[in-house]
Amino acid sequence: MSTPPGPPDRAAPMTAAPFVWREDGRPDWRSMWTSFCDLALHGGPPHRGAEQALRGPAIAGPDAASDPAMVSELRRGIWETTGLFSEPLSPGWIAITCESRAMAQWLGGAIAPENVEVRVDDDRVLLPAGPRFRLEDEVKSLVTVVAKTHHYGAMHGGLARARDEATSRQRFHCPACGLDVDVSRPGTSIDLDATCPVEGSSMARQRSPVPSAEPRGVGRRLLPGPLRVGVGGTGDARTALIAALRRRYGRRRAVVTSPAQAMAPSDHAVDLVLVEGGEDGEAPGFGADTVDATIGVLDASAAARALGRDDRGLDAWHLLVVTSRGLAKADLVRLEHDTSQRRGPRPVAFVDLATGAGIDVVAAWLERELMLPPWRERR
Repeated sequence: MSTPPGPPDRAAPMTAAPFVWREDGRPDWRSMWTSFCDLALHGGPPHRGAEQALRGPAIAGPDAASDPAMVSELRRGIWETTGLFSEPLSPGWIAITCESRAMAQWLGGAIAPENVEVRVDDDRVLLPAGPRFRLEDEVKSLVTVVAKTHHYGAMHGGLARARDEATSRQRFHCPACGLDVDVSRPGTSIDLDATCPVEGSSMARQRSPVPSAEPRGVGRRLLPGPLRVGVGGTGDARTALIAALRRRYGRRRAVVTSPAQAMAPSDHAVDLVLVEGGEDGEAPGFGADTVDATIGVLDASAAARALGRDDRGLDAWHLLVVTSRGLAKADLVRLEHDTSQRRGPRPVAFVDLATGAGIDVVAAWLERELMLPPWRERR
């Protein structure tokens, strides 16, 4: 009779996931794993064995840094899987901006058992980034560890509880891809520039630092569980946008609820909850404890009227969607210009909800800014 297998070796390193590549030849970090919760953060094996531990460089100076292309992929991988901004801190180290000191401490404590050296500096997590990191080894391991711990904390409440006032922040805007990020700038680093984690291009500094009390929901999940997006505005247009998004992502995957309902889907297929609100421009019922972000939907005439009376309600939404059906080209160009000027860096999408033209812009915003995984046909 064969000997039954013994218990799994919890000290053994975690099995690596296969690499997934995009059409442009770069790693597809977002689709590399199916479920980080499957990695069993608490009680499961570390990502790397003790003999493969990732430590900070033993040398100082320029030779401590990894290849710039590897650092760029490390930053992009962290951004695409968590929505957290990271940047080189010194040769051989990167700094990840967290929502708060408490969040940085939580992530640091969760990363340390993965056999990765980690330091916590106020509201930043510091991780090694060289020398001689390789894409399919050290870079992939670091992206996996950060994504795994961040996902577990977001899904199981660890990060939802880790909120306090952040330290000094500076907002940057990327002209190339439209990304807006808030970067930790403690002490003497307030005047440092920043580069885009997606494009690698220089980012434009906004006029003033971000107040620590300002809510920063876009680009990160604030609530555990599926992504919750409040949708309000003009009734017919609001309903049409919700219907279009449900067609895009699937009716089982994207569900609808109201602000009055504390929606906690039991179906694990649900990862987008559309919280339908009213027509008030101030987004009633869409508090930080209800949704992660808000979308306002206005028909073209309502948007034009709001512009004419300088309505502050246009600024109440993280994303403003304006229906474009029936507009002459000249009127559409003028409305796009006036609305974009009014909202500044906050995004505006012009969508023909009857045909679905422009819905890709809304989907791209959900996927890029709120880390909603793109729809993929099951094989």
